[in-house]
This record gives sequence, structure tokens and C-alpha cells, in this order.
Amino acid sequence: MYKAILAGLAAVSLLTMLGCESKLQAPQSSRRDLWIGIYADSDHTTKCDIDSPSHNLSYKRQDQLRWYSVDRKKYQVVFEKSPPNPSPGTPFLDSHQQPRFTFDVPTTAAGVKSGEPVPGARGQYFAYGIKDQNDSVCKDAKSADPGVNIKP
Repeated sequence: MYKAILAGLAAVSLLTMLGCESKLQAPQSSRRDLWIGIYADSDHTTKCDIDSPSHNLSYKRQDQLRWYSVDRKKYQVVFEKSPPNPSPGTPFLDSHQQPRFTFDVPTTAAGVKSGEPVPGARGQYFAYGIKDQNDSVCKDAKSADPGVNIKP
């Protein structure tokens, strides 16, 4: 009788462990929105900054960036034409299937989505700059950040 009870407990334990393991694994095939907060630099009134300097987007998962304003000010994300970026200068397309170089970041929490990266962008890095609500460059694309890596 003890053997039957132990076997039952072992089976329940194994099933529980397998169930927990499957819940802990993140899905590898679902699209992700990678949020990037933009805000004014409190130490330098003409500068702005972002939550993290560089992001890796998975082309396979069709990841996309989503820029939003932390301080509820308007910003504009600007990808530079090539060079220095790989041709055409941006990994994203507009609704007319043309290269999209600018993204207007609203003051709302929803932000603006980049859309999926294009196939030709895989394996490349694209730098971008940011303009503030006065149309002045507050984060230069020529600095070490910000940018996006397009992974296969």
C-alpha cells in the first residue's frame, strides 16, 4: 500500500513540476513591443535622454519599438539617412512601404510604434537622434546611443 501511495505522490509531483516548467518558459514566437521612455535631462536643459541606449529587435519575432514621453513633452525620433546608417538609413517602413525616418512621439502614454523591421535590416545597427518639442536636437544620433540592433 505504501508503494502505491509513494508512486501516486511521485506522479503528482512530476506532473506539477512539468506544469510549472511550461508556465515559466516565455513564448519565443510572439511579437514584443519594446518600450523606450524619452525625457528631458534635468542637468542640461537643452538635452534629453532615454531609458536605455540600445535595443535588440528580433526580425523573426517581428518585434517593434514603442517610444513614449516620460515627461509628457513632444519629441521626434529621427533616423539618419545613410551614411552613417546602413542604406537606406532606417530599418522601418511607412504605410506606403517607403523608408520611415521620423517618428513623432506624442505626449500621451500610448507612444508611437516603429512597426516591424524590414528583411534587409537583419544583422545591422541603426543609430537615431531625438528632437525636442522646439524641433531642436536634444540627443544626437552621432553619440554612442541611441540605436537599434536588428537580430535575425
